[in-house]
Amino acid sequence: MPKGNRKNLAVPPKGSKGWLFTCDINRDQQATRQVIDVLNQLADPLTEGEAEEEQQEEKTLEQELADLKKPNQKQQRWIPYVSEVNGNVFIRFTQKQDDPFVLLERYFEEVRKRKGTLTNKVSKIYPIMYSGFPLSSESLPILQELVNKTFNAEKPVTYEVFLDRKHRGEESGETHDELNNKIVKLVGAPHKPIYRKAEWAVLWQSLGRNLYLSVIPKWSEWCSCNIAKFCASLLKPAEPAPPAEEKKE
Repeated sequence: MPKGNRKNLAVPPKGSKGWLFTCDINRDQQATRQVIDVLNQLADPLTEGEAEEEQQEEKTLEQELADLKKPNQKQQRWIPYVSEVNGNVFIRFTQKQDDPFVLLERYFEEVRKRKGTLTNKVSKIYPIMYSGFPLSSESLPILQELVNKTFNAEKPVTYEVFLDRKHRGEESGETHDELNNKIVKLVGAPHKPIYRKAEWAVLWQSLGRNLYLSVIPKWSEWCSCNIAKFCASLLKPAEPAPPAEEKKE
């Protein structure tokens, strides 16, 4: 899609939650329609009086002026933001009742039932707990809060630091390894960082001006949030049960 025609090429409000998905370049509009259609199918209906926007205080001046022009317009439940890094789209969830993890769990359950994807234009879907800016000094304390809420010292797990930085413009100055080490130190023992077949993941996805953070406890179960891999795993034959031990007379 030509750069001048890209819609919603903007920064989501700081602290937004939602889904970040990847797709083929120039397929973002089709993929976005598919994802929003699926979200409408999977999400619980909003009851009257429950609809509430989560980040009203984070609106830009332009958004506030637009709202004044359309005072009776219903708040969108799912707002897409096309990344300046091609092939990435963030769907912001505006309602407090919509949990990115719950809805992604429902998504994969439906895929499991159908043994096929619900969104053939989409490659991966990540549940995002927080959107911000790619500055580690600002974002590492936020990630620390997310880690504290999810990791349990009494239940050690293996985890992968899924660190992906696609900056355009000036970077923070840290190398990939330096930031990786800071995140590992932040999680700490007794949890163990590994790079293959980890149970959990700590996600740091930096796309141009936008940063997306999350802790994903079902990283292994969801095949690293890769839809094609998840579908392929459903077609694998079940492992044979171990032979029963013979009874000794």
